[in-house]
Amino acid sequence: MIKNMVGLEAEFLLYDKDGTLVMPREHGFEVDDYPILGEFRAKPGESIGKTVGNFITEYYNVIAKADKLGLTVDLSGHSTISPELYAKVLTSMGTKTLAKGANIYGGNILTMSDHVIDESGNITAVKISCGLHLHFSSNHTVSRVISGMKYTPVTLPLSIKDIPVQMDLYRGAGYEEERTITATADRITNPVVKFIVEQLDTLVYPLYKLDVALKYRRPGYYELKPYGFEYRSLPFTSAVLNNIMKITTTAFELLESI
Repeated sequence: MIKNMVGLEAEFLLYDKDGTLVMPREHGFEVDDYPILGEFRAKPGESIGKTVGNFITEYYNVIAKADKLGLTVDLSGHSTISPELYAKVLTSMGTKTLAKGANIYGGNILTMSDHVIDESGNITAVKISCGLHLHFSSNHTVSRVISGMKYTPVTLPLSIKDIPVQMDLYRGAGYEEERTITATADRITNPVVKFIVEQLDTLVYPLYKLDVALKYRRPGYYELKPYGFEYRSLPFTSAVLNNIMKITTTAFELLESI
């Protein structure tokens, strides 16, 4: 039996009633390593409906919470922050480091910058962006029923040179028993990761690509996980939200094609 699962995770910007970008964690929202971005993660599903349903539920939980607090969830997908706010973000991260991830086309994200620099070489702003991460897992489980003679333990009392000992043996019980043996293999290999990332870069990414250059929103980004991997190039915008079922459908079709 093959079990394919897709999970969705999204980042967002949060503004107060004055239009000021705020730190989501300070208002009780979940964040990842980069605390200027709010985050919500839905449970993975084994079907398009389940995956999308889980995601929409978590999204509206965030919207309802923001509404109650008088805050606004922004789905533009990117913004710029001042050097001072950027310094606050880095300070709040403490000893945490940003996830390096990987790119099938090569390159090191740590050598790239989202800083906006003026003619004098001063940092005037820092670009930030929000992503939709697609989580993939696929397992193949095979079960076999085997049968064999049922054995029961037998202990024989013996003595060697008047020293008592015992011998543990087994004897047939006169009938057979059935046992089920199960083995599970992960279908997410390195070639599978490369194939799915390339296909998403071709089929999905161009439809939602942002007009501004952002180091985290380039094609080819992924991160390996214990259960499989996640695709990290897509932005999370209103357009992505409106087409979340189409995106999820493509994700499942790619899993089913391997």
